[in-house]
Amino acid sequence: LYKEVTQTKDYMESLINNSADGIVTSNLEGIITSWNPAAERIYGHKDTEVMGEFLPFVPDFLVESEKENIEKIKKGEVLTLETLRTRKDGKVIEVSLTLSPIKDVAGEVIGITGISRDISDKKRIEKELIRRNQELSRLFFISSAMRGTLELDRLLRMVLTAVTMS
Repeated sequence: LYKEVTQTKDYMESLINNSADGIVTSNLEGIITSWNPAAERIYGHKDTEVMGEFLPFVPDFLVESEKENIEKIKKGEVLTLETLRTRKDGKVIEVSLTLSPIKDVAGEVIGITGISRDISDKKRIEKELIRRNQELSRLFFISSAMRGTLELDRLLRMVLTAVTMS
């Protein structure tokens, strides 16, 4: 039985330590109790810097929202959201986050686990695609206007409208 428990423990530690996602656990007050290497890469803090601290990566303007999330998790809810987090260097990043309760053998919530992934690059690319799509729409509008009229004043008015559209 001891060997089986040890193997299971080693297996779980390996999963957590080799995950590409940041895995952070905290108590029910939001005090960090564990921090994997991916969390260190994402947020820039070493585990020794955050252990015993209240969620140091939560921006000040989101602390109240995070406390509301903690209350939901205490009731057993699992939350999946996209939100903002702050790296050690002060840079704000966008993350995909899953917050789940940690339960004891009696089913009581005793902690919280957060699994996060930095999606800043994905969000930046999405915004760029939206911008380029809007640009193409304006060009299509101008092209349609040019094909639809030979009146210079009307054509210029349509082009100016398309160029100044936000």
